[in-house]
Amino acid sequence: MPRAIVLSFDQLHAAYLGSHGNDWIETPYLDRLATESVLFDAHYADDLTPEFLGKSWWWLPTEGGAEAALTSILRRAGVRTTCFAETDLSTSARRSPLWDELVQIPVEDHENAAEDELPMQQLVASVIDWLDAGQFADNSLLWIRSRGVPEPWYPPADFVDLYFPEFELVDDEAPTTNKYQPDDALDETDASDDAAFDLALVTPGEDPELDVRIARALYASYVTAIDRAVGRLVHALEQTGLLADTLVIVTAASGQLLGEHAPVGERPPHLPAELTRTLCLVRLPSLAMRGTRRQDFVQPPDVVEALVDWFTPPSPSSPKPAYLFQAIRGDDRPARDRIVSFHPELGWSVRTVSAVYCQPIDRALAPRLFLQPFDRWEFADTSGQQPDLVEQLAVAVPPLATPSSS
Repeated sequence: MPRAIVLSFDQLHAAYLGSHGNDWIETPYLDRLATESVLFDAHYADDLTPEFLGKSWWWLPTEGGAEAALTSILRRAGVRTTCFAETDLSTSARRSPLWDELVQIPVEDHENAAEDELPMQQLVASVIDWLDAGQFADNSLLWIRSRGVPEPWYPPADFVDLYFPEFELVDDEAPTTNKYQPDDALDETDASDDAAFDLALVTPGEDPELDVRIARALYASYVTAIDRAVGRLVHALEQTGLLADTLVIVTAASGQLLGEHAPVGERPPHLPAELTRTLCLVRLPSLAMRGTRRQDFVQPPDVVEALVDWFTPPSPSSPKPAYLFQAIRGDDRPARDRIVSFHPELGWSVRTVSAVYCQPIDRALAPRLFLQPFDRWEFADTSGQQPDLVEQLAVAVPPLATPSSS
């Protein structure tokens, strides 16, 4: 009988992962998982409205315009659904379906926390206890929802200055306080007691360039700490024998901004790829197609469709496999030539293989156009030189309603 695990992050910058080309941030456990999976390079967020973040994972549109909960569909198929979720004041009110079992892990973010106090570590520890108790039966879905890197990001104390040398906050030879070592098999090691850079002496806003370097260094440290928690989870699944015959999907609802298009904490002029491009990897029990990549445009609703397909037999109305599985197998399928993302403050982005069209919320403001793949950082606006292409892509933007209010 089938089983599936989804590990989701509300916010995670894809460019800070080794699987997405980063070669200086330590993410060995996510990287290893990626080598056993199919990685979707063109997975983009659909709706980035904060109070609806992650909604598309759990609610499917129907022909009549209503929505059906993923849990209700699976329940009718005899599938038991369990969700472990980090919760704080910002996430507790977000819309969630009715799970057969919902375990909320109250978390609090604070500076100088120990590694085992990291919210992701607390979440994983609860899941491991549940797995060890033999709760993950056949024909079950386990959803593990992490907030990812919450703002402001406070990495564990042992990780804070891990990447200070990379951002020239200290000399390469300067002492650090971090205990992290990439090959320490998840065990702690000794460290120096002398910090070489004191964040308490920095006044935010005085030096914007320094703010960006500090923000990126701390963010990278937090990502490495999250990766360690992923390593503990995967290790537990291997020890219990569950990893071998379980579908595993790791994904994120949103990216994050770290000063790429505006000072840290300020609004960028358009909806950039750093927010919309997100992680999505699929590890099949058979390890079929492992270590391969797909360039198909996919979004969070495709994850939901894949889960329904995994647990339910084909029907006359839906005889073909889910789009994710079609892409993995290389089946003939209708090509998606564009994908649309929305943010309530930044507007829309319409992405194709050759261009990205960005329309602000204020329709009186001029749209922007960035040619791809030449302008991967989305800095050179060519809308004035490409009026026909602007007109062609503008039709994909909803004329009145936003995705969340429709």
